[in-house]
Amino acid sequence: MSTYQRYQQARDAAWKTLIECGISALPVNAKAVAGHLGVEILPFPEGDEHLTQLLKKAGGGCCRSLRIRGKWHIFFRPGTLDDAHFHFAVAHEIGHIILRHDTFSLSPGVRAFLSRENEGDVIQDPLDLSDYAADIFAIRLLAPACVLHALGLTNKEEITLRCSLPPGAAALRAERMGLLRERNLFLSHPLERKVHEQFLPFFRQKNTPALPYLDIPLPEPKLSPWREKLAALPLSLDPSEEMPPLPIQRAERPLPSRPEKKKRKGRILALSVCLVILICVLLMLLFT
Repeated sequence: MSTYQRYQQARDAAWKTLIECGISALPVNAKAVAGHLGVEILPFPEGDEHLTQLLKKAGGGCCRSLRIRGKWHIFFRPGTLDDAHFHFAVAHEIGHIILRHDTFSLSPGVRAFLSRENEGDVIQDPLDLSDYAADIFAIRLLAPACVLHALGLTNKEEITLRCSLPPGAAALRAERMGLLRERNLFLSHPLERKVHEQFLPFFRQKNTPALPYLDIPLPEPKLSPWREKLAALPLSLDPSEEMPPLPIQRAERPLPSRPEKKKRKGRILALSVCLVILICVLLMLLFT
């Protein structure tokens, strides 16, 4: 898959997520999106050495996803991220989950993404294209271009204030918005038009709030169901494994039937006879 195809996939996935979750106002609350998708957000566990070791082996950072017994959980380190960085970090992890990026096994029943440390802003020069795609997803989830265009938001400061984006992500969004305006590429995709339609009531508000209160109380850590299961699991780091690819339906040509085979052989034989006769006629004309 090319870099541009990854960009398109992440962009379309962000539009679909906004539509599926019924998001219709800014700023987009990444915690609410995670809740809608059934992804639990929890602080890094204190006093649970086993889970702490798993998170360290997963790569550390301020925010990290683990799939435990088939269910995704996003863990964050309390007190290290402000509101904008936290929501971007969560949106980045949601991007990994929705785009089904490659994972590796930390322990039986526990998997993590092959990604760099998530610090709550865009990753400069990502080594893994999955991190590039997750950042593309996060920016377009939290700051949809059609919504920014309808509100007349043009620069980094305005986008930061209205969308609660961290500095790096806001700068990239402002740069991209300038290119989209030059080329007039808004609302050219049916998914984008659906997102725009979903935000229409928000556009009609005369005084849209600049930055609503986003700090929704997080649930208490629910580690008890995992403790007994995880305590007995070894912490060996298994070789890298890829998630199974999505099935691709390939159109196969039907095999020719026997009558069709006979017709083809007859045509080939007739053409061969005609060719021989033509050559004989030409030779006779040359030597007479």
